[in-house]
Amino acid sequence: MYWLTRTPNRLAGTMCPTSCSAIDASSTTTNTSTPTSASTAPPPRLRGTAAGPPRAGATGPSPVARTGYARGRHRRRGTWERAERSTRTAGRRTATTPVTGRRRRPWWPGRCATRHSDGRYVGSVHDHDGPAPTTDPLRRVLWWDRLLADDPGAAPPRPPLDGDTTADVVVVGAGLTGLWAAYYLLDADPSLDVLVVDAGRSGAGTAGRSTGAAPAGRPAAVAHAPAAERELRAALRDSVVELGGVLAAEEIDAGFLYGGLVRLARTGPAVDRLAADAAAAPQRGDEVHLLDPVAAGRYVHADGVLAATWTPDAAHVDPLRLVRGLAHVVELRGGRVAEHTRALRVAPRAVVTDQGTVRARHVVVTGGALAVPGSPVPVVRRPVRLLATGALPGDVWDALGLRTGVTVVEDRNRPLTLVRTADDRLVAGGAPGVPERVPQLLPALHDHAVRHTWDAAVTTAADGRRTVGLDRGTGLAWSVGGGPDGHDGAAVTNLAGRVLADLLTGTESPLVGLPWVATAPAAGHRPGVRTAVPRAAVRGAAAAWADRVEERRGRTSAPAERVLDATGG
Repeated sequence: MYWLTRTPNRLAGTMCPTSCSAIDASSTTTNTSTPTSASTAPPPRLRGTAAGPPRAGATGPSPVARTGYARGRHRRRGTWERAERSTRTAGRRTATTPVTGRRRRPWWPGRCATRHSDGRYVGSVHDHDGPAPTTDPLRRVLWWDRLLADDPGAAPPRPPLDGDTTADVVVVGAGLTGLWAAYYLLDADPSLDVLVVDAGRSGAGTAGRSTGAAPAGRPAAVAHAPAAERELRAALRDSVVELGGVLAAEEIDAGFLYGGLVRLARTGPAVDRLAADAAAAPQRGDEVHLLDPVAAGRYVHADGVLAATWTPDAAHVDPLRLVRGLAHVVELRGGRVAEHTRALRVAPRAVVTDQGTVRARHVVVTGGALAVPGSPVPVVRRPVRLLATGALPGDVWDALGLRTGVTVVEDRNRPLTLVRTADDRLVAGGAPGVPERVPQLLPALHDHAVRHTWDAAVTTAADGRRTVGLDRGTGLAWSVGGGPDGHDGAAVTNLAGRVLADLLTGTESPLVGLPWVATAPAAGHRPGVRTAVPRAAVRGAAAAWADRVEERRGRTSAPAERVLDATGG
């Protein structure tokens, strides 16, 4: 059994020789007991608590004394510190008294969590609160853990590329967009030689680490002509239906389930955004219903909801089973999938890998492969944190009111996405620090443990605009995501794959005329030169700033909005 102990200065791990029922009585002492010698040691000094003589005539606690979570570098490390209130009397400082204060926990505690008298938080990680530590990083991801638990040989690794080779089309990146492009290319022309290469295992990247939400996407951040916007929105809505149809036709068991999408507003500016979106929905052809707090409770029982919207154009899938199943179908149709083949450089009509060089008429670069030198568009990578609970009992789901397959999004500059899986787990995802809002949004989950936590990184355009394009002069094609969270979902990637297939085969379809289709790389970007701009970090800080202002003051932050606009927010 492995114990995680939150000490005043760091996170320490120790082996527990006994079970949870044999916890030493000293570890469950209440805060009223006499502190131990370790707890009375002078703690690191906090801001605003500098020692020294008090002001003339000052009595009682110092007006600048702080309690609760310590600020500074320890906060960035995610640790806690005990705070102490200084009692000052007539020119001298008396003994300090440790106080509990306000504590910020990275996850809500499990059933075997205890708290020491000195303010330490102790939680256990075992079969009650989560899986045992594993040396396989893929088992930390819920989807991989479920797949390998059912059948350890369910996802055997594919062999890498065997030396230099040629192909009609080479797709760099075995993510959803790349696999959809390969699938529709072979569907349009089975005689094509399509090769998909990936640096790792298919599904080990961002595609197999998402929440599994498959919405029709949000309206474009860039204004388009009304007719073009309606065409784009209609294609995105159809992509949800197309996703379910392909999974049924190819017999891919990915747990596809329609459930709709609920977007919640808990601040005044978020209410204004949802109201504006619902008012403009008929012009785009979207079905968006504006809900009051009572009507929102029919979909989810969340805390502090002021308004909400609901749209039926969303579904949920198991992202890993979708990726693995789609790769298998591509192979059955005659395509090749080479794993553990890292692309070192992308060039017109060629890809240099660590296993050999691939020469092809067309090179398709998608997802994280866009960071490879030679890619046609500048990109940035945004970190994402995800978590999943264990299977929750029925009374908890009754308290939450959330149906299976429904996607819930808290509307913020850093949105929080929640879904209920088919096996009654809750999966949450967002920027680092965002999933910690789950207990605030859904108080019924406060006493239930997190079983899986994992990280991912989504690749987005540097300017925040989603584009799909083909440079016919060089034969380079690409697809890059955009939007506030950078992750488009399985339905949007399906549409991107269909657009790429039509562009590469020369099919004159309505999809190649969508407003996000480009015929040349971004202006000012030189292919072969890796663009390094700290846009992701700047935008993340500005989004967190804007969210704090909206929550505390009930209004938008004009400076933060300007920064978000400048960084593609």
